[in-house]
Amino acid sequence: IKEWIIGERITVEEAFKCFDKDFDGFIMKDDLRWALINLLKVKEEEILPTKLDRLFRLLDFYKTGKI
Repeated sequence: IKEWIIGERITVEEAFKCFDKDFDGFIMKDDLRWALINLLKVKEEEILPTKLDRLFRLLDFYKTGKI
C-alpha cells in the first residue's frame, strides 16, 4: 500500500478516499478487498481470507471493525 501511495504521488488522505469505495468515511473489509484488487492490482485468487483478515486487523488500530 505504501509503495502504491508513493508511486501514485498522493497523500495518505487521498489514498484513504480511494480505498473508501462507498464514501461512508470508513474502510471496511469489503472496501479493502476491492482496493487490493482494483487499485493495487493484486490477483483475486491471491487474496486469501486469512491474509485479508490479518491485514485488516493490522490496519484497524482501534479494533472497531473499520478503518
